[in-house]
Amino acid sequence: MFFIIMENNDSPTTGSWIAQAASVCVDIDFTILHGGILTYYLDMRIKILHIGKVKDEFAQIGRKKYLKLLSPYAKVDMIKVKEQPKTASFSVEKILKVEGEALLQRVSKDDYVVALDERGQQLGSVEFARFLKRHAGVGRVVCFVMGGSFGLDSAVKERADKLLSLSKMTFTHQMTQVFLMEQLYRGVCIISGKEYHVA
Repeated sequence: MFFIIMENNDSPTTGSWIAQAASVCVDIDFTILHGGILTYYLDMRIKILHIGKVKDEFAQIGRKKYLKLLSPYAKVDMIKVKEQPKTASFSVEKILKVEGEALLQRVSKDDYVVALDERGQQLGSVEFARFLKRHAGVGRVVCFVMGGSFGLDSAVKERADKLLSLSKMTFTHQMTQVFLMEQLYRGVCIISGKEYHVA
C-alpha cells in the first residue's frame, strides 16, 4: 500500500493542505512533498537472527551506526541466539542442529525468511532494493537468518523462502552482520531516492 501526503504552504485559505492519494499494491510508502521535493518515509519491518555475541569493536560500531541510519525507514530487530561451543561431545553436525532449532524457534510462521548461505543467489544492490520493496513493504516481516562459525543447519535452509549470498568470499559472521545492514541501508536509500548509492 502506498500513501502520498502533499503539503502546499501557498494555499490561500488554510496555508496548507493535505491530500491523500491512492494506494498501489507495491509497498507502504509515506511521501511528503515540500516545495516540489519528494521525501519517502518507508515502513519496513526487518528481523535479523544471528548466532552469538558481537565481540569485535568495529562490528559493534558498525551495527550501531546502521541501526541508527535505518531507523527512519525500517523497524529492525536484532535477535541473538546462543552460540553452541564445539566440544568433544558436540560435533559440528550437532552444533548446527542445536543452533538451527534455536533459530527456527524465533521465526514466525508469517515471516518471509531469507537464509544467508554461500550457495544462495547473489543480487546487485539495485536488485536487492527491489527485493526489499517487494517483500518488506507489504506489512510482512522479512527475517534474515545468519549462521554461526559452521553455517546453517539444513532445516533452516528448508524453511527459508530465499537463500541469499552476499559474496563468493567467506566472512566472519560478525562482519556479515555489518555488511548486510549496510546493504539494507543502501537498499532503502535507493528506494527513497536518497543520495547514497552510486551506480
